Amino acid sequence: MKITDVNLKIYRWERSTPITNGLYTYTHNVLNIVEIETDDPNITGIGISAGIDVSPSVARELVDHFKKGIIGLNPLDNERIWHEMWRPKLVGRRGITTRVISGIDIALWDIKGKVANLPVYKLLGGFTNKVDTYIAGGYYEKGKGLKELAKEMEENVKMGAKSVKIKVGALSINEDIERVKVCRDVIGSDVKLMVDADKRGFEISKKRIHDDMGYKIDLVPSSERVKWIENNYNLMDTIYMGDGFFDDLIMRASINKYKRRSAS
Repeated sequence: MKITDVNLKIYRWERSTPITNGLYTYTHNVLNIVEIETDDPNITGIGISAGIDVSPSVARELVDHFKKGIIGLNPLDNERIWHEMWRPKLVGRRGITTRVISGIDIALWDIKGKVANLPVYKLLGGFTNKVDTYIAGGYYEKGKGLKELAKEMEENVKMGAKSVKIKVGALSINEDIERVKVCRDVIGSDVKLMVDADKRGFEISKKRIHDDMGYKIDLVPSSERVKWIENNYNLMDTIYMGDGFFDDLIMRASINKYKRRSAS
């Protein structure tokens, strides 16, 4: 089996209501699909690549760049192909290049699953046949207050959600605490509540939170039992604030190592 072509399709359509996460306002929905064609007309790999629509012309050029090096290769050699793409990277570990590589890699795994007639999770070892999921929402919107936020959470629970995630960081800490409290009151004690600060948590982290696993990070009152805090700190900010915000030993080790290297 050989790769015969790689294509990128970008779909973009307007949202009925723009949403904000504290850093960015999203006016459109976007779906970026990478398709890898093979010499088997019945097998085409499909991958999804996020965040490349901000510069679609660059993304398409990158796909054209990478496909020159992988056309003719066996798509089942996904590890080899990944390294072939990674070595000549044009940027660092973040950015559009990495996102394009990710979409191609996902499409290669899709091909492998189709050839084996197995779901990819089985090819990866099949540790479990189910995973926990959550509904991400609680965005800031024009005209959306606590009442509308509560209604959104009610609808999530009615759909069977066992975990929900909301945005924090765009308002004052007191306003965001009220939003967290409203969500906890609506979803009850059995549904996991998570928050995403989009790296603005450094500005609002003045109070303490204890999640269900016992980790401690300054953000909101422990009574609200927040399970997960995403993007609460920029790693560099945390380094200079000290490592007392993390109970995770690996994170502590990484920070201490950085400090020792910086001091030498």
